[in-house]
Amino acid sequence: MRHRVRAREAFRSPLVVIAALVLAATAALASMPDRSDAAATAGPQPPAASIPALGQRWFALGANVPWVEYRCDFGCGLQRGVRGRQAEVDAMLRKMSRRGVRTVRWYLFADDAWQLRRTADGTPTSVSPAALLDLDIAVRLAARNDVFLLPVVLPDPSRVPATWFTDPAQSRALAAALSPMFARYRSQPHLLGWELATGAETLLDAGTATGPELRAHVADLRAALRAAAPRTLAAIGTTDVSRIDTWTGLGADLYTPQSVSGQVGERCATCRSVGALVAAEGVDAPVVIGGFDAPTDAIGAQRLARFSRLGYAGALAFSWHAVPHPLLPGQRAPMPDDATWRFADAHPRSGPRSRPANPCYGPREATFRCPNLKMATPSNLSLGHRGGRTVLFSRNSLDSRGAGPASLHGLRNGTFTMAAKQVLHRVHGAPLAIDTGARLLFKAVPGQYRYWKWNGAARMELWRLDSTGHLVERTRIGPKTVYCLRDLQRTKGSLPRSPRSRVFPACSQRLKQGSVTLGTSVGWSDIYPASYNENWIDVTGLRGCFAYVHVADPLNVIYESNEDDNASKVVVRLPWTGSNAGCPGARPVPTIGANGTY
Repeated sequence: MRHRVRAREAFRSPLVVIAALVLAATAALASMPDRSDAAATAGPQPPAASIPALGQRWFALGANVPWVEYRCDFGCGLQRGVRGRQAEVDAMLRKMSRRGVRTVRWYLFADDAWQLRRTADGTPTSVSPAALLDLDIAVRLAARNDVFLLPVVLPDPSRVPATWFTDPAQSRALAAALSPMFARYRSQPHLLGWELATGAETLLDAGTATGPELRAHVADLRAALRAAAPRTLAAIGTTDVSRIDTWTGLGADLYTPQSVSGQVGERCATCRSVGALVAAEGVDAPVVIGGFDAPTDAIGAQRLARFSRLGYAGALAFSWHAVPHPLLPGQRAPMPDDATWRFADAHPRSGPRSRPANPCYGPREATFRCPNLKMATPSNLSLGHRGGRTVLFSRNSLDSRGAGPASLHGLRNGTFTMAAKQVLHRVHGAPLAIDTGARLLFKAVPGQYRYWKWNGAARMELWRLDSTGHLVERTRIGPKTVYCLRDLQRTKGSLPRSPRSRVFPACSQRLKQGSVTLGTSVGWSDIYPASYNENWIDVTGLRGCFAYVHVADPLNVIYESNEDDNASKVVVRLPWTGSNAGCPGARPVPTIGANGTY
């Protein structure tokens, strides 16, 4: 039995005012024809509703993953989980980010939720630590690429024990098992929220659970989330907009119903405004379309425009990997990433976003001369010791290879720190100063006093390799992350607009300087020999084959024309003897003269 009448009666009084306001705001929609995606008018409009994040309100624009490998993204260990596929997941999130996708709905415990440990009678007790390690990395990579995760806790309710929904003791046990996970990410803004229930009304339709049992179950999970992470959003996903009334009054921060082609009548999201849902379904929180299909980019753009005009607080395409929508088995719709790309460019409040979108990817990218930073292959490797530890030194070079310089302008915000904006050159007109979150540091260097440098410019990493040469686990990180960003040596003078002489000089050593501009011109490099301070990775006790990796701009605070070529690597065999023979993908370790570097 559905609870439409009860839900409506419970919320009728407070919703009278809400309904009047929302209906007034959407009165112009009354004359629009039903179920016509093409009925949305052409020009971009500001979103009519929003969700909270980072102290602002946003139209949640994004996509479903829903998985990289079914059942294995979280908890399958080094070979198959996120932990063992970091480069692949990072590349996926990076591409999503630059195509306008900011909210990523990702299945967490797919299928039978095997990652949830349980007793012999099925009572859940805890979340697998391996699953949390994978989720840790997913959240870190989401922050790096400025996308926001919305994990779907139990995407397949019919495949987990029914007693989790029907037995009050097991429902409370599930809430207790999930509470430490909720608390673990409570201070992570790039974990936007948790979808606590997903299509659970199908259990009601099948007679597996009753309405009161399901509501009590969701209330248990919502209470656990509120106690563990009070600022994290609680979402409830439904099979369509007509089922939202099953869950109203439980403290949801947003609803995420599905919307697919062929839904008609009260199930049709493109036929009903949110104002109508308030009046008819008792909706008491923003509604984000949790998954919509789009057979073409043009239809995707029409549906995004229509969802916005109808008052929805967001819409997430299904899916990034063209996995068949659960309500459309066998049908694989392409990801309408051109639609999300253009919608994001036209709507400043599409997001969430912690910093401005990268203009080097978008409809206006041709108006900029964007930089492109690369790291040269690690070279001049040698063994040494620091503080009683065995370390492997390497020469590194931060190379500028784009159409314009990589440049930061810093303003003092502390004794030894500055907040910096990227100076992005245009094809015509004055440069654009864009706040990407970059930071400068008055860095101490032994025997050389201090320099104003870019904090987080690069990173030196050591990755364990499997038998095929695949990077499976980041094992160590080197201490050097701060670089001058200067024109030290012209290494690619054949590039267009590469100046013959230095534009960006050596870094300032003036403590009291209020502002500073750093940069590396096109075709120039900032180079440090292997003997330079902190140019090493601790390799104490390690044995086997590894990749010694240099990464430019690991925090993505310089916007580039190509974010996919920031890393370079060389294969090493440890303990280091100067040879990597026998390791997969091994090539001779390069040696480069040190003239002109310091």
